[in-house]
Amino acid sequence: MKQCSREKLKLIVPEKYKKNVLCIARIAKPKRFDIFCETAVALPEYAFVWIGNKGNVEDTPENVFCLGNIPNAGQYNEYVDLFILPSDYEGLPIVIIEAMGFGKPIVASDVGGISEIVVNGENGYTVENTVVAFTEKIKYILENDIILKIFSEDSFRKFNEKLTVEKMAKKYLEIYQA
Repeated sequence: MKQCSREKLKLIVPEKYKKNVLCIARIAKPKRFDIFCETAVALPEYAFVWIGNKGNVEDTPENVFCLGNIPNAGQYNEYVDLFILPSDYEGLPIVIIEAMGFGKPIVASDVGGISEIVVNGENGYTVENTVVAFTEKIKYILENDIILKIFSEDSFRKFNEKLTVEKMAKKYLEIYQA
Protein backbone atom coordinates (compact mmCIF):
# COMPACT_ATOMS: atom_id res chain seq x y z
CA MET A 1 0.00 0.00 0.00
CA LYS A 2 1.42 3.37 -1.00
CA GLN A 3 1.68 5.75 1.93
CA CYS A 4 0.91 9.43 1.65
CA SER A 5 3.49 11.79 2.99
CA ARG A 6 3.64 15.10 4.77
CA GLU A 7 6.08 16.16 2.06
CA LYS A 8 3.52 15.53 -0.67
CA LEU A 9 0.99 17.71 1.14
CA LYS A 10 3.63 20.42 1.68
CA LEU A 11 4.31 20.47 -2.07
CA ILE A 12 0.66 21.27 -2.67
CA VAL A 13 -0.30 23.42 0.33
CA PRO A 14 1.98 26.39 1.07
CA GLU A 15 3.21 26.69 4.65
CA LYS A 16 1.81 30.23 4.96
CA TYR A 17 -1.48 28.83 6.25
CA LYS A 18 -1.91 28.55 10.03
CA LYS A 19 -3.80 25.26 9.92
CA ASN A 20 -5.14 22.72 7.40
CA VAL A 21 -8.75 21.61 7.05
CA LEU A 22 -9.56 18.40 5.13
CA CYS A 23 -12.63 17.05 3.36
CA ILE A 24 -12.78 13.73 1.55
CA ALA A 25 -15.78 13.39 -0.74
CA ARG A 26 -16.76 13.28 -4.35
CA ILE A 27 -17.58 16.63 -5.89
CA ALA A 28 -21.29 16.40 -6.39
CA LYS A 29 -24.10 18.79 -5.51
CA PRO A 30 -25.16 16.95 -2.30
CA LYS A 31 -21.58 17.09 -0.96
CA ARG A 32 -21.76 20.89 -0.80
CA PHE A 33 -18.46 21.89 -2.36
CA ASP A 34 -20.03 25.35 -2.47
CA ILE A 35 -20.19 25.54 1.33
CA PHE A 36 -16.62 24.22 1.52
CA CYS A 37 -15.33 26.98 -0.79
CA GLU A 38 -17.38 29.76 0.80
CA THR A 39 -16.14 28.70 4.24
CA ALA A 40 -12.58 28.82 2.92
CA VAL A 41 -13.18 32.38 1.72
CA ALA A 42 -14.43 33.30 5.21
CA LEU A 43 -11.31 31.75 6.79
CA PRO A 44 -8.42 32.76 4.49
CA GLU A 45 -5.77 32.03 7.15
CA TYR A 46 -6.44 28.29 6.81
CA ALA A 47 -5.79 25.90 3.92
CA PHE A 48 -8.82 23.86 2.82
CA VAL A 49 -7.90 20.56 1.18
CA TRP A 50 -10.48 18.53 -0.78
CA ILE A 51 -9.67 14.98 -1.78
CA GLY A 52 -12.04 13.44 -4.29
CA ASN A 53 -12.73 13.64 -7.98
CA LYS A 54 -11.92 17.02 -9.41
CA GLY A 55 -15.01 17.23 -11.59
CA ASN A 56 -15.35 20.67 -13.15
CA VAL A 57 -13.50 22.62 -10.47
CA GLU A 58 -12.53 26.08 -11.64
CA ASP A 59 -12.02 29.40 -9.96
CA THR A 60 -11.58 28.05 -6.46
CA PRO A 61 -10.44 30.39 -3.70
CA GLU A 62 -6.67 30.76 -3.26
CA ASN A 63 -6.71 28.68 -0.06
CA VAL A 64 -8.63 25.72 -1.57
CA PHE A 65 -6.56 22.80 -2.84
CA CYS A 66 -8.32 20.03 -4.78
CA LEU A 67 -6.15 16.93 -4.92
CA GLY A 68 -8.41 14.69 -6.99
CA ASN A 69 -8.84 10.98 -6.32
CA ILE A 70 -6.14 9.56 -4.08
CA PRO A 71 -5.98 5.93 -2.96
CA ASN A 72 -6.15 5.57 0.84
CA ALA A 73 -7.08 9.25 1.14
CA GLY A 74 -7.96 8.84 4.82
CA GLN A 75 -4.24 8.71 5.60
CA TYR A 76 -4.03 12.44 4.89
CA ASN A 77 -5.85 13.05 8.17
CA GLU A 78 -2.48 12.61 9.85
CA TYR A 79 -1.28 15.90 8.34
CA VAL A 80 -4.27 18.17 8.93
CA ASP A 81 -5.79 19.83 11.97
CA LEU A 82 -9.53 19.36 11.44
CA PHE A 83 -11.92 17.33 9.27
CA ILE A 84 -14.98 18.90 7.65
CA LEU A 85 -17.89 17.25 5.85
CA PRO A 86 -20.59 19.48 4.42
CA SER A 87 -23.37 17.36 2.95
CA ASP A 88 -27.09 17.36 2.30
CA TYR A 89 -27.43 13.75 3.40
CA GLU A 90 -25.31 10.92 4.77
CA GLY A 91 -25.64 7.62 6.52
CA LEU A 92 -22.68 7.10 8.83
CA PRO A 93 -19.70 8.35 6.81
CA ILE A 94 -16.58 6.21 6.94
CA VAL A 95 -14.50 9.33 6.23
CA ILE A 96 -15.52 10.76 9.60
CA ILE A 97 -14.69 7.49 11.35
CA GLU A 98 -11.27 7.54 9.66
CA ALA A 99 -10.67 11.14 10.76
CA MET A 100 -11.59 10.22 14.33
CA GLY A 101 -9.10 7.35 14.14
CA PHE A 102 -6.45 10.01 13.56
CA GLY A 103 -7.79 12.07 16.47
CA LYS A 104 -9.20 14.90 14.41
CA PRO A 105 -11.98 17.24 15.53
CA ILE A 106 -14.95 17.14 13.19
CA VAL A 107 -17.27 19.83 11.84
CA ALA A 108 -19.98 18.25 9.71
CA SER A 109 -23.52 18.76 8.53
CA ASP A 110 -26.16 17.64 11.00
CA VAL A 111 -27.54 14.90 8.77
CA GLY A 112 -27.93 11.14 8.91
CA GLY A 113 -26.03 9.34 11.64
CA ILE A 114 -23.23 11.89 12.02
CA SER A 115 -24.51 13.16 15.36
CA GLU A 116 -24.22 9.63 16.73
CA ILE A 117 -20.43 9.84 16.59
CA VAL A 118 -19.77 13.60 16.56
CA VAL A 119 -20.94 14.97 19.88
CA ASN A 120 -21.34 18.73 19.98
CA GLY A 121 -18.80 20.32 22.28
CA GLU A 122 -16.88 17.06 22.81
CA ASN A 123 -15.14 16.03 19.59
CA GLY A 124 -16.55 18.59 17.20
CA TYR A 125 -19.87 19.90 15.99
CA THR A 126 -22.73 18.95 13.72
CA VAL A 127 -24.12 22.10 12.15
CA GLU A 128 -26.70 23.46 9.73
CA ASN A 129 -25.59 23.61 6.12
CA THR A 130 -24.64 27.27 6.24
CA VAL A 131 -21.32 28.97 5.72
CA VAL A 132 -21.86 30.92 8.94
CA ALA A 133 -22.31 27.74 11.00
CA PHE A 134 -19.28 25.99 9.50
CA THR A 135 -17.10 29.10 9.77
CA GLU A 136 -18.05 29.75 13.39
CA LYS A 137 -17.26 26.22 14.60
CA ILE A 138 -14.08 25.75 12.58
CA LYS A 139 -12.74 29.08 13.80
CA TYR A 140 -13.69 28.29 17.40
CA ILE A 141 -11.81 24.97 17.34
CA LEU A 142 -8.74 26.05 15.38
CA GLU A 143 -8.18 29.32 17.21
CA ASN A 144 -8.27 27.74 20.66
CA ASP A 145 -5.37 25.32 21.18
CA ILE A 146 -6.91 23.85 24.35
CA ILE A 147 -10.22 23.11 22.59
CA LEU A 148 -8.36 21.68 19.60
CA LYS A 149 -6.43 19.35 21.90
CA ILE A 150 -9.50 18.29 23.92
CA PHE A 151 -11.60 17.64 20.80
CA SER A 152 -8.73 15.74 19.15
CA GLU A 153 -8.26 13.52 22.18
CA ASP A 154 -12.00 12.91 22.46
CA SER A 155 -12.29 11.94 18.78
CA PHE A 156 -9.48 9.43 19.21
CA ARG A 157 -10.99 8.06 22.44
CA LYS A 158 -14.47 7.69 20.89
CA PHE A 159 -12.95 5.92 17.89
CA ASN A 160 -11.05 3.44 20.07
CA GLU A 161 -14.01 2.79 22.37
CA LYS A 162 -16.62 2.13 19.67
CA LEU A 163 -15.48 2.48 16.09
CA THR A 164 -12.51 0.19 15.45
CA VAL A 165 -13.10 -2.62 12.97
CA GLU A 166 -12.94 -5.17 15.79
CA LYS A 167 -15.48 -3.34 17.97
CA MET A 168 -17.89 -2.74 15.09
CA ALA A 169 -17.66 -6.35 13.86
CA LYS A 170 -18.29 -7.60 17.40
CA LYS A 171 -21.41 -5.39 17.70
CA TYR A 172 -22.73 -6.63 14.35
CA LEU A 173 -22.23 -10.23 15.47
CA GLU A 174 -24.13 -9.49 18.66
CA ILE A 175 -27.02 -8.04 16.64
CA TYR A 176 -27.12 -11.05 14.29
CA GLN A 177 -26.94 -13.51 17.17
CA ALA A 178 -29.79 -11.79 19.04
